[in-house]
Amino acid sequence: MKDTSPDNKLYPFKYKTAEQPLMSSSGKLIALDTSVYFATANADAAIRAGLANMGYSESEAYTWVKTDTFQLLNHQVSPAAQALNCTACHGTAARVNLKDELGYTLKAAEADVCNDCHGVKANPGFTSVHRKHVADKQLGCQNCHTFRGRNGT
Repeated sequence: MKDTSPDNKLYPFKYKTAEQPLMSSSGKLIALDTSVYFATANADAAIRAGLANMGYSESEAYTWVKTDTFQLLNHQVSPAAQALNCTACHGTAARVNLKDELGYTLKAAEADVCNDCHGVKANPGFTSVHRKHVADKQLGCQNCHTFRGRNGT
């Protein structure tokens, strides 16, 4: 079953590292003029044009810095009808191991976590439990989960 709630917070993105030009005087990244770069393959010319496009002198000094970012994907994204449902990632470790890779673990044993708010109830499954607590009761993830990164923190 697809969750078509307008409150969903899933966005397609990719993690990217890159070397980018940085203005030495201000510490601002310079937006390359991609039309110049794709036409000439000359990074310096694209940087100089980018500086002009940004309202700066083309003679500004710059240096290269390594950057990393999460970039929103806004093209070549599958239509909503082909989107994964929640259990494609949350009900199994086959696609992504949320517990081991991202640190999404329960704060304690399931019975103990449930007893924090109410008595032990039969578990109707992830989708039902998650929808009730997140969508219906508006509880944040930290109510039931603890988070740690890949390095254990």
